[in-house]
Amino acid sequence: MRTILTAARAAALTSALIAAAACGDDDTGPDDGGGDGNGDVTVSVTNNSFGPGSVTIAAGRQVTWTWGSGAIDHNIVPVATNPLPLPEDATVSDAPHSVAVRFTTPGVYKYYCQVHGSVDGNGNTSGMAGQVTVQ
Repeated sequence: MRTILTAARAAALTSALIAAAACGDDDTGPDDGGGDGNGDVTVSVTNNSFGPGSVTIAAGRQVTWTWGSGAIDHNIVPVATNPLPLPEDATVSDAPHSVAVRFTTPGVYKYYCQVHGSVDGNGNTSGMAGQVTVQ
């Protein structure tokens, strides 16, 4: 199952989850791993890691987190200092599965797995954690 976040759906999820997302069409910018050649990036959610753990994209590009068929239960929890605009199904228990988010606002978006990672009071993550840098 593949879920793509739309601006309308993100607005509805804002109070339920963390933040809103919108769409854009910029085809330029960095792509430092897992990309499709157009600036979009795929992050694999595997047993106890996100791969790649850190990605850089241009504003308007999309990151897709993909749980493979062998992945155990993991979720994506945004760090509150700069919340990720995640849809409801970013918590998953039935792999294979994927969640896509289009980023329109530059910034650094940190996230972690609630079971295998952690965050301290200053927004620093450890363990199963990652970050999206939007330029």
